[in-house]
Amino acid sequence: MPLERFRDISEMNAPQIESDPEKILQKIEFVWSMASIIASEEPRGLQKFQSIQEANTARQEYIRARARRLQSAESQHVIHPSAGPRRTPETEKGLILHLSDDFDEPLEDFADYS
Repeated sequence: MPLERFRDISEMNAPQIESDPEKILQKIEFVWSMASIIASEEPRGLQKFQSIQEANTARQEYIRARARRLQSAESQHVIHPSAGPRRTPETEKGLILHLSDDFDEPLEDFADYS
């Protein structure tokens, strides 16, 4: 999401709201499918460990298992195709339409810190 800076609320654009019901349903399905992939097999409740090393090992194993689930979902194309390409600097070209003249100037709010 691009960062925008405004001097006044009147400079803000109205938010872009999706109006096509089919696209809204696709996005909802995508969010639910990702939630089921990410949240599955998450340990519930309080877990006790004998040592810090054991706790760290369990945490690392959980992170690895979650990464494997996401990679598997990507390889099986479970992740919705309408999600679009991964964001890279090349795909973001042209998104900044206007920069204010004083964009690089120090903000007045931070004058005490300089």
